[in-house]
Amino acid sequence: MDRLASLIIFSAVAAVLFMGCISKPDIDTDGDGWVDEQELRAGTDPTNPDTDGDGLWDPHDPNPLVPEKTQDTQGIQPSVPPETPAVPVAETPLPTAESAPRTTTTTEQPTAAQQPTSTESPKPPVHYPSLDDIKKMEPSIKWEYDTREDIRNIAVASDAGYVAAGTESGVILIDDRGELIFKYPISGGIPGVSISADGEYIVAGGELFDGNIYLFDKKGNLLWRYYLGDRAEVNTISENGDFIVSGSSRGVFVFNRTGGIVKHLLGYRNPSTLAISPDGRYLAIGATDGKIALIDDEVPLWEWSYGEMKNRIIDIDVSQDGRYVIAGTEIDDILMFDSSSYGKSNKLIRQFKTQDNPSDVLISKDTSFFAAYTQDDTLYYFDMSGKKVFEKKIETPYPYISLLPDGSYAVSDNREKKIYFFKP
Repeated sequence: MDRLASLIIFSAVAAVLFMGCISKPDIDTDGDGWVDEQELRAGTDPTNPDTDGDGLWDPHDPNPLVPEKTQDTQGIQPSVPPETPAVPVAETPLPTAESAPRTTTTTEQPTAAQQPTSTESPKPPVHYPSLDDIKKMEPSIKWEYDTREDIRNIAVASDAGYVAAGTESGVILIDDRGELIFKYPISGGIPGVSISADGEYIVAGGELFDGNIYLFDKKGNLLWRYYLGDRAEVNTISENGDFIVSGSSRGVFVFNRTGGIVKHLLGYRNPSTLAISPDGRYLAIGATDGKIALIDDEVPLWEWSYGEMKNRIIDIDVSQDGRYVIAGTEIDDILMFDSSSYGKSNKLIRQFKTQDNPSDVLISKDTSFFAAYTQDDTLYYFDMSGKKVFEKKIETPYPYISLLPDGSYAVSDNREKKIYFFKP
């Protein structure tokens, strides 16, 4: 019996080795970590990283052919390397990444989709000044916050004035008075951060060895995280927090608020910048090789590139109706695209040369103007015909800046380890 078993094992091993010798090179069509041959053996779809559609990629799914119903109500909790857990701060009892969502009491916290209606008084409508008003404004420092560590990225909630920041040790949220709301330490720090317009939701992307994208609420509760297995520096969130977008070497992922994957765009790997319209319909993508694309749902409306020149797109924004796309590039260009003329192949209608790289661009909510900040510390404002209306010089250089449509902006200063909020 032992000899027979040995012969069977020997034959099986020989067959596997023989198949390996004549098989095609390892190809991973869907980029989920399993090569196509593994997918075929497992019975999974080699063109879909999540065959059963339950939010867990096939290699991280204990049952990749059977949807896990609990994912619909509890958010995505894929397998995460145990050596890099997100540990809550000791002085503020926040949930751990492994156990999220959870409150500090014995009552189970509802997911984002189940959150009870807030008892806070509704805020008055936000007033956005005209371009003429902004021209007359002289913003001054409203508050400053000492992070006592390097700041890697910042984002401002356009309607609430809250500032989210990725630092060398994690993510922080500061209110409109400059007071800390929460700090959530994440091993390796946070190179990418974004925040919804009302400040209710904060997206944070981890370093390469962490490989996660995180979604927090404004109280610091971790709602869910998803293991991308990649540096999650490039991410964004829609104004209402309904859609979260993250780029990686496996393409662009669009999540809903509870962590479900809405779209996976395999054709756009390693984007350098992303922007999404409030309703999640339009997605603007900028790439390191100078390519720009506008996606309507999952269909590319148009694509543009510098051609032979591989010039990185630094920042991008899309108007609410998807008509306009503004981009800043590493060769000191501000590019303006108009999608309204669908019969034209080239949507580029304006190209402005500045004195330095445009590191932040913004289209106003009413689509009456757009703005750009360049790394020579200049703010440019244009009307939607592409005419430059005025420019302003900022006295002190800042490595990171986030513009608001009311003329306010937040900046970080790593020399003093501080964040400043300027308001007219």
